[in-house]
Amino acid sequence: DFHAEKPNQKWVTDVTEFSLFGEKLYLSPILNLHSSDAVPADAPREGYPAEHEPQGELSGQCCDRNFFGLLKSELLYLQEFRSMEHFKLELIEYLDYYNNRRIKAKLKGLPPAIHRQQALSAA
Repeated sequence: DFHAEKPNQKWVTDVTEFSLFGEKLYLSPILNLHSSDAVPADAPREGYPAEHEPQGELSGQCCDRNFFGLLKSELLYLQEFRSMEHFKLELIEYLDYYNNRRIKAKLKGLPPAIHRQQALSAA
C-alpha cells in the first residue's frame, strides 16, 4: 500500500547511479509517501523523523523508480554538464525545484514541500 494518510507515516528509499565523466555518483533519497517530497540521505532533516525502522521490503521501490525516472528525464537527459561538480550543483538545484516549485496534480497542484507543510499545520 503506497498511500499515506498523513505526513511522516510511510517512507521509501532506493539508490540510483549516475555515471558521468568516468566517475560514479550515487543518490539515495528518502521519499515521504504522503507528499512525495525527496530528502537526500545526507541532507539535514528538519521536520522529518530522526530515525526510522527498516522494514526489509522492496515494495516501495516503484515510488522511488518513478522519482528517479522524473529526475533523469527532467535533468540528466535534457542538459549537458561540464563536469561531475557541475552535475552535482544542478542535481541539488533540481531537488530544490522538485520539492518546492514543481507542482503535482495528485497534491492539488501544490509542490510536495508546501503540501507537507499544510498537512502538518492541519494535524
